[in-house]
This record gives sequence, C-alpha cells and structure tokens, in this order.
Amino acid sequence: MGNFGKQILVFSVVAILAFLALPSTVLANTPSPWAVEQVNNAISKNLVPPNLQSNFTRAITRAEFSALAVTLYEAVRSEITGRTTFTDTSDVNVEKAAFIRIVYGVGDNRFDPNGTLTREQAAVMLSRLAHAIGNPLPRERLTFADMSDVSSWAVESIEGIVAAGIMSGVGDNRFAPQQPYTIEQSIVTIMRLFDRTSIATEALAGFIEIRDNTLYITPVEVFMLYDASNEFETVRDSALRSIVYIEISDSQRLEALGLTLDDFPSGSHIRPNWHSERQWHYVEQANIETLSFEITSESEFVFVDNQLLFDTTPEGNRLRTTNVLNEFMQYFFPSVVHFIEVYDGRVIRLVQEFGFTI
Repeated sequence: MGNFGKQILVFSVVAILAFLALPSTVLANTPSPWAVEQVNNAISKNLVPPNLQSNFTRAITRAEFSALAVTLYEAVRSEITGRTTFTDTSDVNVEKAAFIRIVYGVGDNRFDPNGTLTREQAAVMLSRLAHAIGNPLPRERLTFADMSDVSSWAVESIEGIVAAGIMSGVGDNRFAPQQPYTIEQSIVTIMRLFDRTSIATEALAGFIEIRDNTLYITPVEVFMLYDASNEFETVRDSALRSIVYIEISDSQRLEALGLTLDDFPSGSHIRPNWHSERQWHYVEQANIETLSFEITSESEFVFVDNQLLFDTTPEGNRLRTTNVLNEFMQYFFPSVVHFIEVYDGRVIRLVQEFGFTI
C-alpha cells in the first residue's frame, strides 16, 4: 500500500473514531420526526424547562416530569405556594407537584426523584394534572391487548388519558404500561393537555333543551349551598369556576345580596349522598333570551351514571364523561339546572352533576 493509501486509511479510521467519540447528547438534541412540531411549540410557549430541551429520547425521571407538570399548572392557573417535602429530595418542583397532589411519594417519606417514569405512571400523573387545572377527562373502556399488564390503580387514568387523545398506544394494539416514558413523549403529552386547556371558554348555567344537535339554554343565576369541608369544593376548581357560588356558611355574602334560604323563587334541586346533602339553588334572570349552541362530535357530556348503564363497576366514582350525546340523553332532566362551557358558538362541555361517590 502506498503512502497516499495509508494516509487515506489513517484519516478514515480517525474520522470513524472521532464520530464514535461524540457525546450521545449531540445525537439526541433533535426530537424524533413525529414529535418535532409539538416539542418546538411547547418550548416556544415556555412549557419546557431548559434542562429538558435536549436528549429527547432519553427516559424521563419522576422529578423531571414533576417539573413539566408544575410548569404547565403555573402557566394556566397560578403559582403554587405550598410545599410537600420528602427526605430524599429538595427539588422545589417535586415539592410543588406533591402539594397539589399530582405526584405522591414511594413510601417512608421518600420520592425517588431519579426513578424512571413508566407509561402507566405518566398516564396517572397526567390525569391528576388534568383534574388539577380544571380539565377533567372523558373515559371509555379500552381494548389494548396488554391491558392485563396495567396496574389496577392506573386503569381509570389510562382510559381517560387515551380517550382524551393525550396518550395513545405504541402499535400492535398495545399500550406497553411498564415501558419507560421518554422526555419527548412527556413534552408532547403536556403540550396536548395545554392545547385542550387553553381554549378561552365561557361558562353558563341554566335550563336546556336539545334538538337536532343544537343546545338551547335559558341562563339562570346559580347559588350552590354546601359544606366546603367536603370534596365538592373541587367544583370551584373546574373550568366552570366563573359561575357564582355561595357557601351555606357565608352568611355575610347572602346578606349582602339580600338573600335568605327562602329567597330562591324558582326552586331548588336537592341531591343527597353518603356524606351530606347538597343543595343547588337558582334565581331566574329577568328578560334573558334563550341562547343556542352547536353540539359537535367533540362536545363532552358529564353526568352521573347512577343506574350503571355504561359502567358496570358496582363501587367507586360513577361520574361519566362521554362524547356520545345519546348516552347523556338517557339521564337528561329538563327541570334541572345544567352547566355548560361554550366557545365560538359550540358546546365544549355540558355538566349535569358533580362528585357522586359511593
């Protein structure tokens, strides 16, 4: 071999060795093609902490996912001022996420911040985050071939997160619940939840009629009398929080409005459960015209499936969210005040009942 040939060989070997010596982060600084658009969009909206803007195909840790969740929560709601501490981490995002109950520890007051997050764990955290920001998820039975591999505590969350289009399967009709969740998958699903939440909807309450995929509502002013110490408080954290609510103990506010318990001329809807008796009261507003909104295939209907027509689970939360209008119509009561969210002439969400638990 001549000198020129030897030089070419040496140069080639050096080039190959130099390429192999490149740090793996250089090769992973660009998201996978399917994730590029949503990852870049999330970064542009300041939803991705700087330390998660590279190495996108690496498995995400529990602490890193907590940082993503907190960033989204504070972007759409408000700063989290409370903290829940653990003995094995002082990460402020972990403490914030635990305070609003998006994440929990692993026992013995430990969090395992560097533990790898699995797909089923991510689904549970995303589901909790959706509820925390006032965006409850629909739910439907899944038929993934590997559902038997899903932990029992994750089934409901996976059903909701998949039904909402935030997560999906991995192919071959599998969900792969125990598979590690990557940084880019985490960012994409956080972005999807953000998109689902960021619509500026208007909240209304009133009596409704539904004809030919059109909802007609006569608005009323609603007062909810309840014991704020129970779980029904979560209603006020929902996207319907612009509705006026009064706690039964808020006598000063009742007095300021010139109201007593007998001053609700249009009647009341009283619904008992195991914990207490909640009362919905409403006052009709004079000279209010009936409004109409289109019902689409994406409109969500929330109601209590107390006859177990769609969920055969005998115990637990019977609150059902569906996009199927005919399911809702089987529980439709025209004499009951309903709550709706609307946007651009369309019904986004229609809510009949909250929080029925046995």
